[in-house]
Amino acid sequence: MVPGSAIGRPGSILWFGHATLRTVARIGTQGGDVEKKTEGRAPKSGSGGGSPVYPLGFVGALVWNWQQATTPRDRALAVLTSVVWPAFLVYAAFRALEGAAARD
Repeated sequence: MVPGSAIGRPGSILWFGHATLRTVARIGTQGGDVEKKTEGRAPKSGSGGGSPVYPLGFVGALVWNWQQATTPRDRALAVLTSVVWPAFLVYAAFRALEGAAARD
């Protein structure tokens, strides 16, 4: 128990302050060794690159929104809107699905 603190006192919220740490499994035993579990699997390729679809969509949305903008404020909003356009697309799709479900 730490002198002058509530850590470790019975009934204290911080009862775990001096709890002993236990390991679930030691390294090299069944269940604890990640390398052993992945042994025999084919190595995967690198971390994977991004798809060119989003950047192309960003550029297309930026061009479209920039052409519609007339003031500097509109142009700033055009850039921000171009970054988050997939969120608007998904929102509109869910709204359309909601309306279709209400008609059924």
